Amino acid sequence: MKRLKVAFSPTGSIANKYLEIIIGGLNNRGCEVISIKELLFDIRNLFATKIVHLNWFEDAIGKTLLKRILNIQSKLIILLLLIMLGKRIVWTMHNKESHRDFWMSRVLRLLIVFFSKRIIIHCEESRMFLPPRYRNSSKVVLIPHPNYIDVYGPKLDDDNSSSRPAVRLLFIGAIKPYKNIDILINAIKRVNSPVELMIAGNPSDETFTEKLFKEADSIPNIKLDARFIPDEELPLLIHNCDVVVIPLSLKSSLNSGSVILSFSYGRTVISPKVGTILEYPEDLVFSYLYRDEQEHVINLAKVIEKVSNIGFSDKEALLNMGEEMFHIVSKVNNKDIVVEAFLNTYKPIL
Repeated sequence: MKRLKVAFSPTGSIANKYLEIIIGGLNNRGCEVISIKELLFDIRNLFATKIVHLNWFEDAIGKTLLKRILNIQSKLIILLLLIMLGKRIVWTMHNKESHRDFWMSRVLRLLIVFFSKRIIIHCEESRMFLPPRYRNSSKVVLIPHPNYIDVYGPKLDDDNSSSRPAVRLLFIGAIKPYKNIDILINAIKRVNSPVELMIAGNPSDETFTEKLFKEADSIPNIKLDARFIPDEELPLLIHNCDVVVIPLSLKSSLNSGSVILSFSYGRTVISPKVGTILEYPEDLVFSYLYRDEQEHVINLAKVIEKVSNIGFSDKEALLNMGEEMFHIVSKVNNKDIVVEAFLNTYKPIL
C-alpha cells in the first residue's frame, strides 16, 4: 500500500507539544509528514503529496510592522501556489482570531477558509467564528484536542498536597503581553483569602518582563520564575499547585492547550469560558465571563476568592476535581483516537 504523505506547516514548536503529538501519531500509523519546504523544493514530494495541513498559518510573525507584512505576503504566495498545484488544504482552527490582530491576517484567514477542503475544529464553539455559510458545512470536522498525558513525563501522585496552608495557584506558559498576566497580578491584589501564585514561563518581551518583576517583588504571595521551563520540570511544577489559572482573552482565544495540559496532569483550572472550557462539565472547572479589562480583574479575583475558600475548608475537593478531569481527558481526548480521526479526515479528500 502506498504511504500517505502530508505536508504540515509548521512541523513543530518548542513551546507546544501539540504538533509533536499529531505528527508523531501520524508517522506511527504509516504516514510520512514533511514540511512545506520539503514539499516545494523536492520534485518527488511535490508529486507524491496531495494534502497540506496548516496550523496557525494565518498568524502574522514579526516584531515590526514591516516584518509582519512580509510574513503574511510570503504566506499568501505559498497558499496561492499550493492551490494552483492542486493541493488539498486542511486547516485547523485554533483561535477566534490571531492574538495579534492584523488586517492582512484576516484576509489570509478568509482565503484559507474558502479554499480548505476540510476545517478541523477542536470545540463546538468554533463554528460560531466561521463565516455563516461554513458553520454547518460538511467540510468542518470536530475532533477533540489531544491530551498531554505522559507527554512531559508521568503524572505524580498526590500525597500530602492537601496539608498546604494556602491554596497554590500556577500560571504556566510563555510570558507575553496578550497572556493577561498583568490582569492576573491585579486580581491577586484584590484577594484577601490565603492564596499563593507561581508565574512560570519563558519571557518573550524584555520590557514587559521587567515590569512584571517589579510588580511581583512588591507582592509577597507572588513568585515569578521567568525562564524556559524544561519538559522534565513540568509534572512537578503542576503537582506542586492546587489549581492552574489561565486568564485567557475572550476576544481571541478559542482552544487552550494549557487547559488540556492541566487536566492531563490532574489539576482543574480557573479560566474564562473559552471554547475548550465549554466542552467539559461546568462543576469541575472554575470559569467566568467578562466584558472589559476592568471586569476581567474583578471577576477573576472573585473566582480566586471562591477557590481559596474551598481550599481552606477542603483542599481535597480541589484535587478531586483535577483527578476527575484527568479521567475525562484520558478518554475523550485520547491521543490515538484523535490521530485516527485526523487520518479519517484526510482519506475522503485524497
